[in-house]
Amino acid sequence: FGVRGTEGKIAAAKWAREHKIPYLGICLGLQIAVIEFARNVCGMPEAHSVEMDENTTTPVIVYMPEISKTHLGGTLRVGIKPTSFQEGTEGSTIRKLYGGGAEVLERHRHRYEVNPEMVDKLHAKGLQFVGKDETGQRMEIIEMAGHPYFVGVQYHPELLSRPLKPSPPFTGLILAATGGLQQHLATFNLS
Repeated sequence: FGVRGTEGKIAAAKWAREHKIPYLGICLGLQIAVIEFARNVCGMPEAHSVEMDENTTTPVIVYMPEISKTHLGGTLRVGIKPTSFQEGTEGSTIRKLYGGGAEVLERHRHRYEVNPEMVDKLHAKGLQFVGKDETGQRMEIIEMAGHPYFVGVQYHPELLSRPLKPSPPFTGLILAATGGLQQHLATFNLS
């Protein structure tokens, strides 16, 4: 964490995006991917998170409106929450990895989110928001088309993973890194 660490993570996300290296961003990792995309694809060089720079002129990551900015204890969005896959995402890699259903239940632990005012600009340049919360207002899963595996999730899939039953985002990352993702996805009969 911190400014130096954050800029290093942004550079790593850029490298993964540009060089087609498999990327899985969890919580802050999703936020890092959004910041990088905003800066380098959307032409917003000052894009940042208010967590790292409260005075940023281009806040692409903001406090969730219901979260206290002064009382940090007990103010996180926590627990199992539904994430709904959006219409038109039936071909999404992460959706297929989850079995193709309409929603997933995963555990959350965060107080920041993608700025709803920036979603249309990011989407217009190709960042796909394939999963949203039950209200459709909070971005939960991002994916990049044309990339072997570039996925970000706002929730924490590690909290429900087990040694013999890893959460689908981890399975996808490992399969993409070893060249077996497309073959694995072909085994699903999702219609």
